Amino acid sequence: MKFNHQYFIQAPVSEVYKRLYEIEKWPDLLPHVEEIKPIVINDKEQRVIMTIRNSNGTESIETVRTFEKDKYITFNQPKPPKPLSVHNGIWVLEKLNNGTLVKSIHEIDNNTHIISRIVSLIAWNLFIKKNSLLTLRSIKLDLEYSNHSITKIIKNSCFVNHSIDINLSVNEAFETIGNPELWPILFPTAINVKVLKREPNLIEFELNEYVGKNVFPSHIHFHLDKEKKAIYYQHYPPTFPVKYMVIRWIFKDLGDNRCRFSILREYDIRIPIIGKLLAKTVAKRVIKQHVDDYHNDLRGFVKSVNVFKWAKKSNWL
Repeated sequence: MKFNHQYFIQAPVSEVYKRLYEIEKWPDLLPHVEEIKPIVINDKEQRVIMTIRNSNGTESIETVRTFEKDKYITFNQPKPPKPLSVHNGIWVLEKLNNGTLVKSIHEIDNNTHIISRIVSLIAWNLFIKKNSLLTLRSIKLDLEYSNHSITKIIKNSCFVNHSIDINLSVNEAFETIGNPELWPILFPTAINVKVLKREPNLIEFELNEYVGKNVFPSHIHFHLDKEKKAIYYQHYPPTFPVKYMVIRWIFKDLGDNRCRFSILREYDIRIPIIGKLLAKTVAKRVIKQHVDDYHNDLRGFVKSVNVFKWAKKSNWL
């Protein structure tokens, strides 16, 4: 059976192709990819072992890819996860307006004969389509997030935007709030943070935090643009009923050692359509309370920082 979907990314074809082609960089870019082990990588093909995170842990799959620069990338799994017997496909890239339209086509088959169609449908809807969309959404975010526009970038997502004006310079706010290891100090809702990797423009860490009265664990790739003072990350794996949760932070200089900290959330809810409106309303209320907690905690922290700075300037320390 063949399945397909398409995804628009506001970036040149060459940039989108580069993100798809550089598979060895996927563990830093895609939250569901844990490791890439190259077998063969040359100018004709890429053959790698890709380790994927899923709800049951991890799974390693051999993938073989061929390509034509800025046009397409094919992929084939010689031994796809059981019960599948076939999984291959292609990404086709086309210029559209000022961006790129990616057409993703997958061919799936299995050895279950009588219920073959049902198994393929389940595999596509529950696993393959989800990972395919996550791949393209992550590339879209990586290429679009540092734009200081406070509009949503994911089509049909629920969008919530909150802004907090704080008495810190944009550099102080970015360096402080953008350091996850400080979150348990800054925000009582953050229970603990375990940093797994730290690079100039990426921090990978595990987070446990309260949202309301519940504790939510997340594995986060924290992407930082230090020049434009912007950050984005995704909560992975999303916790039911959240289908996905993408967060962008934008820091804007207001002058006089003040800045505006904008929190932009895009998400969707995995609920039957009858209960979706109610679920979205409740989600917005929970998110607003979560951001209000941020605001109150930040305000207290900023006061402490300002007192410390004044005491140091006055030679009290």
